[in-house]
Amino acid sequence: MTSSVLHTLYRVVLPAVIILPSLPVTSPKCIFQEVTNNDTHAQCSHRRLTKLPATWPGHVVSLDVSHNFLTNLAGLNNPYFTDLRSLDISYNSITTVPDDAFQHVPQLEELDLSDNVLLNLTHNAFRGLLHLTRLALRHTGLHALPDTLLIHVPQLDTLELSQNSLSTVPFSALRHVTSLTSLDLASNNLVTMTNHSLVELSQLRTLGLWNNQLSSLEPAAFSGLRQLLQLDLSYNNLLLDHQAYPSGVFSPLVALQSLRINNNDDRNEGRYPENVLTLPSLRNLSIDVFRDAQFGEAFSSLTSLTSLTFDQICYLKHLKNDTFAAFKKSFLEVLHIECELTVIETCTFCNFPHLKTLRVSFGRHITTGSFLLALYGLQNQTMSEITITSNDRAGPTVLEARNTKFLNNVCVNKLNIHGHLTGLKSDAFYVNSPLDVCLQHLDLSENSIKSVPGPVVWKLATILFRNIITCSFRNQMFYHSHRINDKTSSDDREYYEPLGPNAVIHVRLPPSLEVLDASSGTENMGYLPSYLDVPTGGNLTTLNASYVGIWTCMTTITGLTALRSLDLSGNNDCVVLSEDIFDHMSTLQCLRLADMRLDQRFIMENGTRVLRTLGLLERLDLSDNDLYRLPPDMLRAQPRLQTLALTGNRFQKVPTDLSLQTHLSVLDLSDNMLPTLLPHERRLLDTLAKNHTLQLRLRNNPLSCTCSGLDFLLGLVLTFVISRNWTYVRYAWRVLRHLQLPKRLDFRKDVLLGHADADLELAMRVGDCLRDEQGVRVLLPYEEILPGDIWTEKILQLVDDSWKILLLVTRELLQDRWAGFLVNHAQRSISDIMPDRVIVVFMEQPANLAQGPPDHPARVSMQRLLRMVPERNVFHVHRDIPPNHPVWDRLTQLIQQQ
Repeated sequence: MTSSVLHTLYRVVLPAVIILPSLPVTSPKCIFQEVTNNDTHAQCSHRRLTKLPATWPGHVVSLDVSHNFLTNLAGLNNPYFTDLRSLDISYNSITTVPDDAFQHVPQLEELDLSDNVLLNLTHNAFRGLLHLTRLALRHTGLHALPDTLLIHVPQLDTLELSQNSLSTVPFSALRHVTSLTSLDLASNNLVTMTNHSLVELSQLRTLGLWNNQLSSLEPAAFSGLRQLLQLDLSYNNLLLDHQAYPSGVFSPLVALQSLRINNNDDRNEGRYPENVLTLPSLRNLSIDVFRDAQFGEAFSSLTSLTSLTFDQICYLKHLKNDTFAAFKKSFLEVLHIECELTVIETCTFCNFPHLKTLRVSFGRHITTGSFLLALYGLQNQTMSEITITSNDRAGPTVLEARNTKFLNNVCVNKLNIHGHLTGLKSDAFYVNSPLDVCLQHLDLSENSIKSVPGPVVWKLATILFRNIITCSFRNQMFYHSHRINDKTSSDDREYYEPLGPNAVIHVRLPPSLEVLDASSGTENMGYLPSYLDVPTGGNLTTLNASYVGIWTCMTTITGLTALRSLDLSGNNDCVVLSEDIFDHMSTLQCLRLADMRLDQRFIMENGTRVLRTLGLLERLDLSDNDLYRLPPDMLRAQPRLQTLALTGNRFQKVPTDLSLQTHLSVLDLSDNMLPTLLPHERRLLDTLAKNHTLQLRLRNNPLSCTCSGLDFLLGLVLTFVISRNWTYVRYAWRVLRHLQLPKRLDFRKDVLLGHADADLELAMRVGDCLRDEQGVRVLLPYEEILPGDIWTEKILQLVDDSWKILLLVTRELLQDRWAGFLVNHAQRSISDIMPDRVIVVFMEQPANLAQGPPDHPARVSMQRLLRMVPERNVFHVHRDIPPNHPVWDRLTQLIQQQ
């Protein structure tokens, strides 16, 4: 349980948690899978275990007890563990591993102790583990390894020591495990690699040294590592010069295939050191790039190179025809460039006749159109992928024949163009061209393609390539370029004219298309026609039409006989659906109808009917619809349902019968109004959880500790259901060890005044008192929200900019059109680290506030908010309170306190 409810748990429930352990507690049931006769895999993670169970259904060969509350290893002395091969005990509270801790599990091959605070790791901790091949000690607070720690694990193959505090390579300990093939020392405090520090590890294949403080390598740092295949030195402080990289430092690495030395040198000028990259077997190289980089003799010897990456630290500006001449003898297949390029010449890629994958990201100085002309050197090649990304400052580009002429001659399987496309002309792609024949995956998301009024998605979907399998127009910022006129063709008019509610349309998709993503565009698609037929949609399995501005869903859809996933979320004018909208989609397994403002009456009268034919449904999402009831039998035709998402509604209990959903594994009721779970609801959930894992999510519900709710709290301990709430409370202080709490001065303003539009004068008066008399940094919405701003987005930003939120509650606020959104987001801003975020000031008598519809969103949201705001943060004052009244001092103290 996170956010606002966690605050309630700390304040109210946590004392109960301290008392409950004295009660008889039965550990939640683990999940068992029989491997062979009497041999078992046991999955016991996230089960709130404080000790290992004593009895098991058979000999356990694999045991996962991660994410529990174990403090010692005493439970391993168990006859059921004599054949244990794999043990994951990460994310617990173990601080000591004593001598002979694992003597009762001599067959152990894999051991994970990561994310424990190992204050005491003795010399003989692993004695007896003669068969151990993998040991993980990530994030355990280690500053050093005992010299003889690893002498007892002679067959160790993989050692993971990342995210610790090692300042030197633990040579004395590592020299005992000469069989080691993988060593991870990433995210430590290493400052240099000394000579011969790993010389005993002659079998090493993989070495991870990224994200340390390395600034130099001694000449014989890698001596003895003749079989090393992968070396990662990225994210250190190694400058590309001879001081950091002495001549011949990599010479012992005759078998090295992958070298990452990127994100080290942030200088924009420099020269690559000679006689360093003498790596005849190197296939993959990631390196930083200077402004005028000269890829000379230092790179010409890399004849086996197949992948070259310039990312993040790349000052290269000018890609010339001869920039990559040094790689002409290589067989480069993958080129990844992320640079702020200013010029790219036509024959830049002529030196890569074997190139298969090209990924390029550039800035505002080059347009996508001009970059496409640089594909001249890739014509008539067969490629796997071309990805072109320009940032939002790049010049606009219309795809047309003059800039796609070289692209059309490339046989590429996957084409991604992101950035600043503003148009797509009909002559951009040639029929029967190599591109038309080969392209199977097209992604034109994150663009701004112009269109004329109407559902342009239908038009784009019909001009796709003949063998296309997946297509995405996600986050497409469609906008109108001109209106229909006499020059508009009759073919285009069919798509561009606004569709009326009685229209009929036939959409001919490429028969090979399986995935179509048109989500999150700003185009108003308008009405769906009363009859939408997709005669060539028999292979379409996934359709995402979320947030595309559909006005009504009163339609019959045919032709999508293989559809398995459909997302209509965010089309919040689709408050009702046609009863038979899904009747021809019997194969549907995932249906998302979130944030659609579905009509409550429609759901009660037709919800069961709408889902009647969806017997194969496994995931249903009805989140953020402001519903407070569902038909009791709504899910009677969905026995295979596994995930039910009902977040962001107003349910005060489990809203529908789930007795038939025997496969249910996730029930998400977060952000609702549940004060407790009733006994019959808990019994039902317990029944569903006995045969498989069931996750119950109740974040941001006004759960309260009352006398009538004590059995619910006890149920949190006894149930088989996995509840995120309990786990989060127990883990909170461990998380806070690594978290810096926010301070008032971290925020742009001290307080945001929330008020109704009709109370602007009142808000200005309150703001003046706090500013002028108390020196509080006040944020008033009317001063920040400009004409043309999106109100909801601006409110979210203002909340994030403010240390506290002060709500002026009047009758007008409880009836205001937008106040429900403001109050709801104020509630969600409360968190476990900021429990006093919201202050509520009632400016009228209770009798006046009681007037108005009881189910108004603002009133409902306020009721929910008041369950989470402490009483000290609630005030009752008169509208005409004078500026010298003591209440202003109390308000200021609350606003400014940490």
